[in-house]
Amino acid sequence: LWAANSTNLLDLAPEPLTNCFAPWLLAQDGGAVVANAGASNQLAVWNLARRNRVELSGESTLRSVLLGDGGRQLLTVNVSTAREVWLQAWEVAARTSTLLRKFPLPDAAEPIPSASVWAMSANRGWLARGDERGTLSVWAVEGNAVISEAGRAVLALTFTADGRMLAGLRREPGGNGLVTLDR
Repeated sequence: LWAANSTNLLDLAPEPLTNCFAPWLLAQDGGAVVANAGASNQLAVWNLARRNRVELSGESTLRSVLLGDGGRQLLTVNVSTAREVWLQAWEVAARTSTLLRKFPLPDAAEPIPSASVWAMSANRGWLARGDERGTLSVWAVEGNAVISEAGRAVLALTFTADGRMLAGLRREPGGNGLVTLDR
């Protein structure tokens, strides 16, 4: 049922995507991509159809959690020195951001955003993070619902398309294990 094409279509582009480092995030419509631009507080957003690049800079480490259609809007997180997670919305073309919400970071959590994995539901209702220490946190963007648990290291997180379930990959003694949370 799956078909794969191993051709790198970006090789055919008039110019390569340069100075871009993991993690990468593809827009919901596939029309743009965002990546680290070489410094922890810099991101680069490429509109793949227009082949233009916009660089964004924050005061501290930025992590992309959701890139809107065409790369016009970007949601990022960073962790303040007060151990708060800041969710910001960026208007990419204008290079401006607005603080949407602050969330408390659990005491056991690793405070460095780059040491964490993040996921945002497509409906923008839920934000999740996990880290090597095994801390897994889920916040409701509108409201006060918070889930926080400890376990084995969290390696990856993703929400289902409808945002009702979160899947996480954890490091287990016999190999990696999949964990799901249903709301």
